[in-house]
Amino acid sequence: MEAIFLAAAMSNNTEQEPKPLTRMIRLTLILFMIVSLILLLTLGMMFNEMVKSASTLVPEIKLGEESDTWETKYWYNYDASSPPGRKNKETTHIEISLSRVTLIFGRCDELHLNFLLVQEWTDERLTVKDESKEPGSPVMNFNLIKRTDQNREMTIWRPNLATDPMGAKVHSGKKDETWIWKDGKVYRTQQINLSLQEIHRRDRNTLDKTYSFDIYVKDFFENDVSLKWTATSDSQTPIIFKMDEDNSSESTETLNTTRPSPEGFIIHGTDNSYRLCYITGHCDMQDSLGDRSGEFVRTRSCLRFRLNLEKI
Repeated sequence: MEAIFLAAAMSNNTEQEPKPLTRMIRLTLILFMIVSLILLLTLGMMFNEMVKSASTLVPEIKLGEESDTWETKYWYNYDASSPPGRKNKETTHIEISLSRVTLIFGRCDELHLNFLLVQEWTDERLTVKDESKEPGSPVMNFNLIKRTDQNREMTIWRPNLATDPMGAKVHSGKKDETWIWKDGKVYRTQQINLSLQEIHRRDRNTLDKTYSFDIYVKDFFENDVSLKWTATSDSQTPIIFKMDEDNSSESTETLNTTRPSPEGFIIHGTDNSYRLCYITGHCDMQDSLGDRSGEFVRTRSCLRFRLNLEKI
């Protein structure tokens, strides 16, 4: 009996030992898994290096095959949400002027203003890489620059400005144009329409009228984006009033203005005529962003335009 049990045990051990072919398949699978893991790790490292390398590519604008066309390169690395100077912890200065200003009286002494809000600043990221011998155009409309990567629209940083017309109605303008120079200078105009209410008179006996509105930066504080009045190229002041010389009679009738003179503009109201004087300056706009402790207070860059109408 013992011999029989011993023979049976030896027979079971012989059946449990893997065959050479099965052992080879197992080793092959283990080796395949190891090689696959190494390959995946290698590909992951290569992908990370590619992403890192792509993120360091400097976005640029270059001339196209024709000297009159501009194209972008690596534009996915341009940060359109950041002002030009913020990366270097510098303030971006925006030069402001008003062009083609027109005035007309409405009901209840409401004063309607229409003008182009002119903004000028420099963004070195927009400097055009020009290796062509052809001079080409020194300036290009923003909408005509071609973005060659990812089939997306061209985007750049532009200041987000707002007006505080002190209780007046604000009408959004439809005209918004942006031009870029080869040296990175940006020239932008926005059409603005304002309806201003007369500021409360301290002296009720006077017939003079005063109107005012502010222009300020919405998204950033003064240490990031700063506004300043600047004289236009056609004038020594930051304000240019619209004068339609080709149709002066119609202009006088519809705009209620006269041509400029050393004494100033003459505005004709319903009952009276007024001499226009204006003042440009800065204003402090403090913002605590809901902090009631008074410890957090920041200043937004703000410009003020005041109109004084002296009864003649």
